[in-house]
Amino acid sequence: MKWISLAGALLAACLAVVPAKARDALDILNGTLKAAAQPMVMEDGRTGGCTYWFVALTRDHIYRSGQYLRVTGYLNLIKTRVLVGETDILPPFVSTLFLTVEEASNGEDGDIRFTPSAPSKAYLVGTDTESHTDSRGEPTGTETPGTVKMLLDTDPALKILMEATSSSHAISVAFNQFYGDRMITVPIELDVTDVKPNGERVRSKDTAIDFQLCLADLSNDFPVPLKAK
Repeated sequence: MKWISLAGALLAACLAVVPAKARDALDILNGTLKAAAQPMVMEDGRTGGCTYWFVALTRDHIYRSGQYLRVTGYLNLIKTRVLVGETDILPPFVSTLFLTVEEASNGEDGDIRFTPSAPSKAYLVGTDTESHTDSRGEPTGTETPGTVKMLLDTDPALKILMEATSSSHAISVAFNQFYGDRMITVPIELDVTDVKPNGERVRSKDTAIDFQLCLADLSNDFPVPLKAK
């Protein structure tokens, strides 16, 4: 997938310019590396959904005694009829979360290597809301190693997206490893557009505005008016 390739290239570039050992570089870069928003454009040119994608580094203190993981994902809000056609049974929108988890380790040449380590469960977390798996779907794998796909409960997922777009500019994703019951929670700062070699985050309102504009295009009568701050 294109966004996974971009995530790998971004991290490789950051590690290449940091004048320190690879482990020190991971310590410096720990957190959100990049986030962006974009529309899902159908074959006929219409907007069928809106996407946030992101890449972050986090430390696994639950399963790996602090070892680093690279977490890459995208969160979709999609018109239901794009997937299944016109229906009065399902809600007008569905939400999906794709999450790719990779374990970081030091290679013999001193480089950082990333090994796919797919979770079996993944959730979206807001300020005071958690979106679990939709009752109509179970977590599924994808062709991309280390990736799980989740169909989320629409109402909490939509609430989290609206809050992130209008005010907080942040979400969290939670996932397990090795089929365990405990969740690793990773904060994602959606206004981070880049990270400097010293770890300083470059921030912009453009990501929230891009998602807001996509939502406006997706539906003229979206349930809650949005205003990016």
